[in-house]
Amino acid sequence: MAGFQRLEAIEWNEKYLSSAKHDLSSSAASNISLSELLDISEDRPGSEKALKLHEVKLQGNDTGLGSIHLRKNLAALYSVRSAGVTEHDIIITNGGTAADYTVFSALLTSGDHVICQHPVDELLYKIPASLGVGVTWWNADPAKKWAVDIDELKTLIRDNTKLIAIQSPCDPTGAIVSKPTLEALVELAEEKGITILADETYRPLFHSILPSDDDFPPSTINLGYKKVVVTGGTDVDSLPSTPAPDDDSQNQVQLYGYITSHRPSKGFDFIQLVDPRLELAVQVIFPHSVSTAKVGESPSVESHIDAEESSEERESSDGEVSEGQLSIFRAARPHTPIRISGTVVPRLKRPKKVHKRVPSGESATPQKKKPDTTVRTLDPYVGDIDLISHVEIRADSYKFLNGVPSDLTAKCDTVFPPESRHLQFRTDSDLRRRIRLRSRLAGKIREHMLSNDFDEIETPLLFKSTPEGAREFIVPTRKKGLAYALPQSPQQYKQVLMASGIWRYFQFAKCFRDEDLRADRQPEFTQLDLEMAFASSADVMAAVEDLLIHAVWPNVPGIAPLQMPLSTEFEFESVDPEYRNLAFPQLTYTAAMTRFGSDKPDTRLGSEIHRVDHWLSPNVKTMVTSHDDPVVEMVKICMQGCEPADSQKFVTTFLETSPKASYTNDSARIPGVAVFDPLKPLHGLASFGHEGAAKVEEEFDPEPGDVLILYSRDGKPFTGGSTALGDLRRDIYQHAISEGLIPSPSGYSALWVTDFPLFSPTEDSEPGQGGSAGICSTHHPFTAPKQNQDLSVSTFKKDPLSIIGDHYDLVINGVEVGGGSCRIHREFMQEFVLREVLKMESERVQDFGHLLRALRSGCPPHAGFALGFDRLMAMLTNSATVRDVIAFPKYADGEDKFAGAPSPITQDQLATYHLAAADDKVAHVTTPKLSRKA
Repeated sequence: MAGFQRLEAIEWNEKYLSSAKHDLSSSAASNISLSELLDISEDRPGSEKALKLHEVKLQGNDTGLGSIHLRKNLAALYSVRSAGVTEHDIIITNGGTAADYTVFSALLTSGDHVICQHPVDELLYKIPASLGVGVTWWNADPAKKWAVDIDELKTLIRDNTKLIAIQSPCDPTGAIVSKPTLEALVELAEEKGITILADETYRPLFHSILPSDDDFPPSTINLGYKKVVVTGGTDVDSLPSTPAPDDDSQNQVQLYGYITSHRPSKGFDFIQLVDPRLELAVQVIFPHSVSTAKVGESPSVESHIDAEESSEERESSDGEVSEGQLSIFRAARPHTPIRISGTVVPRLKRPKKVHKRVPSGESATPQKKKPDTTVRTLDPYVGDIDLISHVEIRADSYKFLNGVPSDLTAKCDTVFPPESRHLQFRTDSDLRRRIRLRSRLAGKIREHMLSNDFDEIETPLLFKSTPEGAREFIVPTRKKGLAYALPQSPQQYKQVLMASGIWRYFQFAKCFRDEDLRADRQPEFTQLDLEMAFASSADVMAAVEDLLIHAVWPNVPGIAPLQMPLSTEFEFESVDPEYRNLAFPQLTYTAAMTRFGSDKPDTRLGSEIHRVDHWLSPNVKTMVTSHDDPVVEMVKICMQGCEPADSQKFVTTFLETSPKASYTNDSARIPGVAVFDPLKPLHGLASFGHEGAAKVEEEFDPEPGDVLILYSRDGKPFTGGSTALGDLRRDIYQHAISEGLIPSPSGYSALWVTDFPLFSPTEDSEPGQGGSAGICSTHHPFTAPKQNQDLSVSTFKKDPLSIIGDHYDLVINGVEVGGGSCRIHREFMQEFVLREVLKMESERVQDFGHLLRALRSGCPPHAGFALGFDRLMAMLTNSATVRDVIAFPKYADGEDKFAGAPSPITQDQLATYHLAAADDKVAHVTTPKLSRKA
């Protein structure tokens, strides 16, 4: 039986209307005359007669456009300054939805783009979507009483944006778009040539917006008198800016939140109530005698701090408060959840701003000024919050919703272990901010992808074991000898989707790889996965750039702009011409390894590597390597004004304390180090000789204190992700920054690294595809080779390492945030790579039988990309590790310390899944005892 999709308005009503003071959302019919309509619209003497609306008969249309008399009178509304509007410019419809549909279908065609205020009556964006029009939401901010931001609107406009749809007041929030915002919207629409559709404008009929005048942009107004949905409940940030005078009934509120600080006083107790989001607080006055607390008589008391006793659940009532009730109330500990009913009253003396800092993970870029109704403060129990400063709550009744044990002290300066992750959240405002930003960005990304015709499709997590390149997690089943494998990525499923007629796919995919952990790696991680049929690599790269530029960066508060690298000139002639229209510059893998010693260079550092063996003296070569005919390279580390002696001490100490690094653990080669010092012979470059020293100054132009490092390598083609000198360049910069010798580079610099080798030599640390050829796929075995090269069978068999793959990585600030490739889409080519090139066993090739069948069925060309969402979030929030942007991360050895996973397997479980422990030592698991301690 087919089901019906629930309307968003119904879900909104169910959430809010139960606690609304007034319900204006229900539709009803009532007889009303035009005179009465005018009375409730605006009391303006003579208006009825002037407009002659009282003479209009509303039944019957003499044309398909509506009554000619009604249209003439309505036209008069728009003719105050010009006579350009006639009855022929007005259409009468039966209901606002018909009017909206008429406008959208008349002005828009498939492929156009619309920006729609949100939340809003969902038909306002579903109608254009049904016409094949892309829709982007202009989200109102609930923390700002559902106001919309004109600066955000500017970031949403595209070349094909044809219309902006708004409601004011808005259904369902009831928010009114402010006059400055409307004026800015009109100016912006005029500048861009975009039509405005104003739906359900509840202003009085007598207004002066004149769409026919020369100084107004094209606009349509759906003028109707309908209903306003009043949202239910009272949020802390929805408290009135000015309490209604002499009418407590209009100022009654019921609030939910947490008690933090608590201070008793004579006749009153004061608590700080923090909202459920732990973002906003308000002071609550608890009178010892409720009947004597009058509006405006509350004393002025600044924010307060402590309370240390345990709590129980109680509810007060109107009237005198007993000593027992007062004792219970004062026993409530910080973090106690509570419901308070009371009255909004003015706060006579506003609290001082007691805290000012840049939150972790955000830049110091100036933000928009917050309303003067709050001050930023540091709550000692939950961290940074905004404290409402203009009003406070006089409590009439309260109820504790739970208790907090007396042996638990949770303050924001307490260092909680991973086992108490819930208390880390409760007390660390930076952690909460990062996780919420992750949520918001995921929503923005989804919105962007859907508006660009991508379909979000989930793929299975219980997959089969296939040799893609990483170690897998195996999931045993009760069927003897059979097991699932958790997917390393959705790679094979998304390629099957391309063969299934899905044009554009995406999902936030959970991926699993049994790898050693490090700061940017987790055994389970999230990637934004996408695939596009009938697309080239350049198409996918352009789509990813569009995502980052228009959906990610504009929605990160205070972040520095995403820009091109400025530290080096990029040689575009060495890059595929197809990439030249991309926003981010590109480097080939070989160029990146040659110039930076890394396939993910941080171009903000500058300091390119240069080959110098062609002019270096033989004596100097023998000082750094024992190899014959080596490639010798040099890099300059800019120390930015350090004294030469300090630079010498720093680099010496650094090399002595890095014994296990690749650049200090090779008996055949060592780094050669010189510090430029104008006060020494040959400026500190004496080891190069007179000619060599002059050549160093000519090519590297060093400043006093700069460090010059020589290192050698063999002349073989590059493999892997870095060279020893590239590692040294990266590590010495990081160490100098951590020591405070040079400033940390700022901003965000993005580039594409392309043209990777299709195959690489196998390494003991990586399983590869398990073939016997001694090589593995650099990316994965489904990557297609680039077409502008020799792709003969003999090349694949005799010199596979020379073949370039159609593979591209996105690098930002030295971090590989994602990678993708053009895929092999022909079955015979895919099987040839698996069998003949990688030389996988037939049994393992058959593991890919499902994919080969799909490719055989006329699979179109396709390409895709996977964006590491955890790494991206760590970068955007300036976090040292991806654990800081994951709600429940894994730690060393893949352990979930909060939940205690992985857990020992029992004998019964071994028997159920037909398993046996290799060492026959199976832990006997006992049920843990409950503890009241954190």
